[in-house]
Amino acid sequence: VFTILRHRHVESFATIQRLVTVPIAESELLRLLLQYAVLVLGNWAIKSMYVYDDMYEISCRDLLLALLIRSGAAFVPPSQGGAGSDACTPPASAGLPKEAFRSATRLSLDRVSQMLQEVAVCSSSAWRLKLPPDAAFLAAHPAIQRHFDQWWKQRLQQVVKEVHQRRDARANPQGPLTGGEEGKTKDASVAVSPALLQLAGRLCSSALKTQGALTFQQLRETLNSKNNDFLAVADRDLERVLQTVAIQVGTVWLAPKVGNAQMDLYRDCLIEVLKKQTQPQSKAAIVQEMSQALNRRIDLPDFTLRKLLRELAVNESGFWSFKGRVPESGDGDVPLPPVF
Repeated sequence: VFTILRHRHVESFATIQRLVTVPIAESELLRLLLQYAVLVLGNWAIKSMYVYDDMYEISCRDLLLALLIRSGAAFVPPSQGGAGSDACTPPASAGLPKEAFRSATRLSLDRVSQMLQEVAVCSSSAWRLKLPPDAAFLAAHPAIQRHFDQWWKQRLQQVVKEVHQRRDARANPQGPLTGGEEGKTKDASVAVSPALLQLAGRLCSSALKTQGALTFQQLRETLNSKNNDFLAVADRDLERVLQTVAIQVGTVWLAPKVGNAQMDLYRDCLIEVLKKQTQPQSKAAIVQEMSQALNRRIDLPDFTLRKLLRELAVNESGFWSFKGRVPESGDGDVPLPPVF
């Protein structure tokens, strides 16, 4: 479901239901949609935090969706239903002028064009949602419509404020901050919002999946390199976020699971073996310890085993050292055998 949303940006419930490759109950599909998407004129648009890494661009995209809803709201039937699909198709004149959105956000022309093209189509110089309002879904699920009617009403008020504040902050940037200097921004209450912390969790989770085990400082630097919003997140807040998306082993944070039962079995065992390391080990020695711990032969393909090792350890001249191991000596080199 997430992959469909990420690729399509906005899609109807019926189309998503058709594109899902495995059988899924309607209630479960709705649960996933509520997790990853928002309702826009009866259609489902992926949440902005899954599209952009920059909090200002997230706010701008939400503003765009809210304005598209407002421009098409006259053609949405009430939650009790009743109007046919033809009555729900906006005329070509309805829509949002591109220049008005660009003027409000002061985004670059390329970024404005990208945002619009992802979720809207242009007709007679105005942009409207690329799909007509889904009257059938709205009639079938009036409670969901009422929920999002209220949610978007509140979100529009919030996002207008966020766009003004962040736009002005970009126009008058402050001096650089170091990560964790909470409250040093012009408006820390906006900078350290729940949405920002949620975004931090998503970016950290993604970094751990693509880069393997990382220290707290490496994760902090990853976030700070995205944009300055994360500079205001206190270390204690970031640590609380990490506890919801990762596990800490030694000095590093890891993705909790890879999602494959057999792979997770071997990965969990490898973590336990590496945790007990007092010095780097050869791959053969690690495999032997894993085999003893599981009481079975390790039948992973060599490239798969090496992928797991690279996630959790670094190769030092043919010996694997756990990334989270606290070195007893400062140089971190492979210890020499004792001299008798």
